[in-house]
Amino acid sequence: MPTLTNADPLANLADIINPSKPNIWPPAPIYWVILIVVLLLFFLFFLYLKKHKKNREYDNAMRQQLQKMIRQETNFIQLNQFLKSIALHYFPRHQVASLHGKSWFDFLTMYSQKNLFGGQQLFLQRLYQNTHRCCTAEDFNDAKTWVAGLKKEIKKRTKNV
Repeated sequence: MPTLTNADPLANLADIINPSKPNIWPPAPIYWVILIVVLLLFFLFFLYLKKHKKNREYDNAMRQQLQKMIRQETNFIQLNQFLKSIALHYFPRHQVASLHGKSWFDFLTMYSQKNLFGGQQLFLQRLYQNTHRCCTAEDFNDAKTWVAGLKKEIKKRTKNV
């Protein structure tokens, strides 16, 4: 029987090695995903603000143009051209540009909550016969009403579709 020189079996073990502290770089994949989502949300919010500002500027320019037309006592044809330019801004060109006469009046009334310009017959008479007469205050009020309610009517109609 051989003799044991060292009776303590734990004496041959090395000291405990403490684990190193974890590095913060590179971050875990979930942090990359969170960072990308946050950056994407900031970008989308920036685009929304930019679009909102552009729409507000366009609305203000429209109101100023309408006020200018009131001061200059424009005729009915010019007011009608102004309304068509607004419609071209909000709708595709192929949908609005070719409209005239009855179809144009129907388009205007489709996106209005009230009867505009004294009805279709009076609208057509004034559009094609009274080229030099100035618009009345009621005409400008109808134009303001149509412009003010246009976005709301567009939303309502696209929501129903």
